[in-house]
Amino acid sequence: MEEKFDIPTRLLDKAQYDYFRAEHKDPLNFAGAIICSYNFAADRKCEMHAAGFDLFVVDEAHKLRNLHKGETFIADGLYEAFVDTKKLLLTATPIQNSLMDIFSLVSFIDPTIFVNKFAFEENYLRTEQRHRDLQQRLKSVLHRTLRRDVLEYIRYTNREALTIAFDPTPEEQDLYAEISDYIHNSNYGIRTHFRTLIVLMIQKLMASSTNAVKGTLEGVRNRLLQMQKKAQKAFNIANLIADNDLLESYKEEYETEDEFLETFSDHDVAGIDEEIKFLNDLIYKAGKITVDGKTDKLIAGLEEGFARIAEKGGKRKAIIFTESQRTLDYLFEYLSSHGFKNKMVTFSGNNNNARCNAIYEEFRGKNPMTISGVRSADMRLAIIDKFKTDDNVELMIATEAGAEGLNLQFCSMLVNYDLPWNPQRVEQRIGRIHRYGQKHDVVIVNFINKTNAADVRLYNILQNKFKLFDGIFGASDEILGSLYDGVEFERAVSEIFQNCRTEREIEKAFDALQARLGEQKEEKLRAAEQLVLDNMNPSIAEKLRVIKASADKYIEHQKHTLWELTKAILGDTYFLMKT
Repeated sequence: MEEKFDIPTRLLDKAQYDYFRAEHKDPLNFAGAIICSYNFAADRKCEMHAAGFDLFVVDEAHKLRNLHKGETFIADGLYEAFVDTKKLLLTATPIQNSLMDIFSLVSFIDPTIFVNKFAFEENYLRTEQRHRDLQQRLKSVLHRTLRRDVLEYIRYTNREALTIAFDPTPEEQDLYAEISDYIHNSNYGIRTHFRTLIVLMIQKLMASSTNAVKGTLEGVRNRLLQMQKKAQKAFNIANLIADNDLLESYKEEYETEDEFLETFSDHDVAGIDEEIKFLNDLIYKAGKITVDGKTDKLIAGLEEGFARIAEKGGKRKAIIFTESQRTLDYLFEYLSSHGFKNKMVTFSGNNNNARCNAIYEEFRGKNPMTISGVRSADMRLAIIDKFKTDDNVELMIATEAGAEGLNLQFCSMLVNYDLPWNPQRVEQRIGRIHRYGQKHDVVIVNFINKTNAADVRLYNILQNKFKLFDGIFGASDEILGSLYDGVEFERAVSEIFQNCRTEREIEKAFDALQARLGEQKEEKLRAAEQLVLDNMNPSIAEKLRVIKASADKYIEHQKHTLWELTKAILGDTYFLMKT
C-alpha cells in the first residue's frame, strides 16, 4: 500500500496489538490503512466496530461464502464488526459451489438486497425466469473483469502442461490397498459424523506421500488408545489428521460443528483392540517405505521442466505444491540429498522453523526499514524475497494453505506434487505464477499414477473438461464453481476412490460423473452464472479502449509540444539535428 499507493499502512497481529495496548495507545487509531487477518478482526469485533472505519476491504472474499449457513464464527464476526462500514470484497472465485455463495457475499455487503436466503432460493434457484432480475439486482454491487477483457492492453503468457507418469512401488500399492480396506470397514477409529470429511482427507494424504498418511494413521491409532483407556471425552479432528496445513484447507467444513462426544460400551473393547493391532501393522509397513515411486520421478521431472523454461527465457525457479506439511518436510529432506541442498526455501502455514528463522534474520538485517513488526507478515516477505533475489535458490516447496495469496510472477514453473481434486484449488495454485506481471510462458508439471485408473481418469477430466493446464486463460475466465464443481466435485471423486475397486467400476463411476457435469440442470445453472457474472460489465473492454485512445492522444500532444519547444530553443540548428 505504501509502495504502490503512498498510503500509510499499519500491520496488526496479536503481538502488535498487545504492544500498543501496553503503551496505553489505541492500535486502531491510525490515519491510514490497517492490515490484519480475518481471525484477528473477528476476535475483536467490538473494538473494530467502535473504531468507525471508513472502508473495509476483504481480500480472498470467497472465504465468506458460508455466511448463509449461520453459526460461522469468522464470517459472522466480520459482519458484526463492519455492519455500518462501506465494504469492498475482492475475489477471483465468487462462486465455488452454488449461487448461494453469491447470496452470502452480497448479503455481507447489504443484507436487504435479497431479503433472506429462503426468498433467494425460491426466486433464483428453483426457477429459470428470474435470472434477468438477479442480474439487475447485482449490478449495484458486483463488478467483474476477465482476462479476455484486458487482453488487448495487458500481455498474458501461455501455460502448458508437462505430465509425469509414475508407478508406485509394490509395497506402496499393497499398503494403500490395506488402508483403503481399513477406511471402508473401520468401526471405531473414524466413526464420527465427520467420517466423510476424514475419509476424504486420508485419501488425499495417501495420494500425497506415504510419510503424510503414516502420520494420520498414528493419529487414528492414538485416538483408539484413548478410547481403549476410556479417556476420550471429545473428538478432535485436528489430533486425528495431525496435518494442520491440510486441515486449514478444509476448516470451513468442520469449524461450525460441535465436538463429537464419543460413547462406547465394554463390548466394543475387543473390536478396538483389533483395530489398534491392524493400524500398528499399517504404520510399520509405511515406516519401511523410505522413498515413494512418485519421488523417484521428481528430479527428472524438475530437470525436464527447467529445460522447457530455459527455452522460453524464464529463470531456473520452480514452486512445488503439496497439500501436506509432512509431505513438504519429506520432499525437503529428499531433495536436500539429491542435488538441491541450500537451493530451496519452504513456505507453509507455520514458518516457525530453523531454516525459515535464518532467512528472516538475514532479511531483517539487510532491510531494517522494511520490517513491519508483524512477524508472520515479515517472515512471508523474507521468504519470498529470498526465493526471488537469490540466484542460488531454485525451489520453493509450499503447502496450499500457507501459500494462498502469494505473488510469484517471477517464477515460471509450478509442480503439482499432489493434485487437488477441487478444480478451484488447482486454478488458484496456478494463479500464483500465471498472473499479471509474468513475462514468460509457464510450465505446469503434474504427476499421474498410471497404475491407478481413477487417478488417470480424474486427470483427464481436469485437463480436458476444465481445461486447467493449457492456454492463456486456463480456467481463470470460466465459472468453475457450479453444481458438481468445487466441493461437490471433490466429494464425488472421493466416493469413487473409496467405493470403486475394479477398473470397470471406476470407468462407470467417472462416466456417470461426467454425465452429471453435462446434464441439462447443470447447463441451466451454468447459463445463469454466465448471465450473472460474464455479462455483468459488458462495457469494460470499451472503457479500456476509450482510456487507451485518450492516453495515446495525450502522449501525441505531449510529443508535439516537446518538438515545438525544441525548435523554439534551438532555432535553425534543429534542422541539422533532424537530418
